[in-house]
Amino acid sequence: LGFGLAMAIGVGVGLGTKEARKEVKAATDSTVYKLITSTADLEAGKSYVITSGTSGSVKAMSTESNGNNRKTVDVTVSDSKFTSTADVLRLTLGGESGAWTFYTENYAGAAGFLNATSTTSSNYLKVVAKDDDYNKFTIAFNENAAVITCTGKSTRNIVRANNGIISCYTSDQAAVYLFKETNEVPSTDCTVTYQANNATSGTAPASQTKTYGVNLTLSSSVPTRTGYTFKGWAT
Repeated sequence: LGFGLAMAIGVGVGLGTKEARKEVKAATDSTVYKLITSTADLEAGKSYVITSGTSGSVKAMSTESNGNNRKTVDVTVSDSKFTSTADVLRLTLGGESGAWTFYTENYAGAAGFLNATSTTSSNYLKVVAKDDDYNKFTIAFNENAAVITCTGKSTRNIVRANNGIISCYTSDQAAVYLFKETNEVPSTDCTVTYQANNATSGTAPASQTKTYGVNLTLSSSVPTRTGYTFKGWAT
């Protein structure tokens, strides 16, 4: 007799299976991003996210349109990392040092480049299809913050955070930070529960938590049922 073993999935991944991880990634784009603080971590072709902070609840640039600047969405950073969701704007770094570009394919309604625009009288940061001088940026770091400056204009050209939006400014406002994609699998836990299956004595063991990548030893405590021999836990 194999007593029942059930899994209550907290985030949609059953015991960390490869197939389940693929499904979660497709649904939520759950990529782990890590804070970078050096130009040595700038790599064309890799995905980056711009945020307003480095710890706890911070604002990340969002896929949602806000006209002339970029909306943000809340993400939670722990140990300098966070897991993205579908509404986080993922930016693929292109170009080269001194003329970097940020290209996205998950902006609401269209793909395009981050663009500071030619307008010098307004604080703009758009996503546009055309590739021009207002898409080119230098990237430096100052006390872990990313200093992202459009090379195509001389004013209102620094990417900064301001009350829930991210746009280009001349000065002031809040610093922004760059997070780079990693190959890490997001931490995914599930709850393993036991079913006594009409046992005549004893009770089902207490539930356990299964963490992806960490082996789980199933309970050695088993109920009994008259006339049956326990063969092991079965899902």
